[in-house]
Amino acid sequence: RDRRAAVGLGIWSLVAGTLAVFVVAELLALIGFAPLIASLAAAVCVASPLFWFSSVRPLTDVPGLVAALVVQTWLVRGLWRLPSRAERAPRDWILGAAAAGLIVGIRSQTIWLTGPLLVWCAAVLIVRRQLRGVVYFGLAAGLGVLVWAVPLVVDSGGPAAYWRSVQFQGSQDLTGIELLA
Repeated sequence: RDRRAAVGLGIWSLVAGTLAVFVVAELLALIGFAPLIASLAAAVCVASPLFWFSSVRPLTDVPGLVAALVVQTWLVRGLWRLPSRAERAPRDWILGAAAAGLIVGIRSQTIWLTGPLLVWCAAVLIVRRQLRGVVYFGLAAGLGVLVWAVPLVVDSGGPAAYWRSVQFQGSQDLTGIELLA
């Protein structure tokens, strides 16, 4: 069972690593790089030994990173598509917010990659006084979290049991080992 799980996760990691070149190129193009430069930078990114070594290992590192880059791409695209008088957030922002909530269940550290951009997008809506858009944006992110959180909390035996397992995992991550600085 553990071997099958490792192979399955390794396959997802390899698929995400392969898709990364397209996602990185798209994100760089959206933030203003010329298409050729964006493509070359994406190729250099995935050619990095650290990147391809991580892409073939059965971990959530690369799938989490690529998922976070997809969320960032949707949020940046939404910034470009934000109509001046819209009552709601752009569709790309709704997708990005929901996906940001969802991928926290895959890899919790993705919040550090997507959170600041989520806050920025919400702030743009608040400054524009588009409160309905802020509500849709927040609901989408909340629904993304609920998709993974509810089954996980139920399966672990309730909120108290889940919290104990999170505390245990956190203590295991930070005790008895030397972390790289």
